[in-house]
Amino acid sequence: PATLSEELLKGLLRERLGFNGLIVSDATTMLGFATAMKRKEAIPACIMRGLDMILFNENFEEDYAYMLEAYQNGILTEERLEEALERILGLKASLKLHEKKKNGTLIPDESELKTLRCAEHLKWAEECADRGITLVKDTAGILPLKPERYRRIALLSMESEGRAGDTGGCAKALKQLLEAEGFLVSEPTGKELDMLWSPNPPSIAEIQEKYDLFLYCFNLQAVSNQTTVRLNWKAYENCNMPWMNEEIPTMAVSFANPYHLYDAPEMHTYINAYSQNEYTLRSVVEKLVGRSEFKGISPVDPFCGLPEARF
Repeated sequence: PATLSEELLKGLLRERLGFNGLIVSDATTMLGFATAMKRKEAIPACIMRGLDMILFNENFEEDYAYMLEAYQNGILTEERLEEALERILGLKASLKLHEKKKNGTLIPDESELKTLRCAEHLKWAEECADRGITLVKDTAGILPLKPERYRRIALLSMESEGRAGDTGGCAKALKQLLEAEGFLVSEPTGKELDMLWSPNPPSIAEIQEKYDLFLYCFNLQAVSNQTTVRLNWKAYENCNMPWMNEEIPTMAVSFANPYHLYDAPEMHTYINAYSQNEYTLRSVVEKLVGRSEFKGISPVDPFCGLPEARF
């Protein structure tokens, strides 16, 4: 890992790039650092190889003991410790932390909280949502959505659940906003759409009589230690797959991962909103109904290199 690489820390940063600032490790509790060598060796080694500060300890007393033993045995030199200390104190001085501590301003008082959700920041949040949301494609010509044309919407959602960092409630909020626009929004069950395993599967004509539009709401947030973010349809069933794509107008909005067309390239109308919050939700609906134009330019390849995803 970079935090143990003398070639990167000294060779590249210090010598080739001339960087003379403070170098802080990545979290030393992470897998890359923890599995490169024994921790007893890694803790002093990262300092000797160019780091000035360590981020996170598994056990502070134990890590300190590793450092002390390495110093006493001559593995960790006083010269390297002095150099690291100079940079640590130099950074603190450049931030005037010693003056702020003396003046009692190191920790802001409660009056600073007034900047949270101030009018200017709320305006910025609205602007970011308005300018960021991207219409990836609408080859089916579904947009804009009007109650006269798509009054009965079937809302199918896929959201993260049960992990730290999850942001749920997206589909519920989207449903409320669409209903306020005059749409009748239903959330059909798997049994209602199961064309494969149900003993009494619905006919396509029956579903066409019931719904004018199928709208997918994807809100699969990326979280730490999650190796992939993919659309996972219901096992052994095709009920929540976009099988109705050519039978009933079908579209999707992703409020997180912008790469879902990799798993659903057949959708002809697709929007990336990038994040789920009250501002993107409102702005998405404004754009869905045609009151606001799409201004976003995709920062990635939303088609994931698939030619078929463009149609």
